Amino acid sequence: MLFSKGRLEVILDSPDVVLCGSPRDARFAEIAGRVVLASKLPQSVSSLVVKLRPKYQNPFNPVLSLLWMSDITHTVVKDGKTDDTSVEIPHDAETGQQQWRFAMAIPGNIFET
Repeated sequence: MLFSKGRLEVILDSPDVVLCGSPRDARFAEIAGRVVLASKLPQSVSSLVVKLRPKYQNPFNPVLSLLWMSDITHTVVKDGKTDDTSVEIPHDAETGQQQWRFAMAIPGNIFET
């Protein structure tokens, strides 16, 4: 994603999450990754939220697919402070990158399981 102050990317450690268990009663899983801001200068970030939406489609009723999708949200930075569950890696002038590592739980009871 490009914006006036640089380029923002979300890079997941693994693109797949496997939930083990019966539908809507599986054990939770964790997905981890990092948010990378590429810019020439360090940026002050007041808010940063990662929101994931599962890929689930009902081939027979697309409207039903939208009703059951569960957004999974994790706040990385709030009010300019990095959350306790995230780690900020300061701006590296050589690579031009500033990063935030995060990990978030994917609940096992979402409809998509």
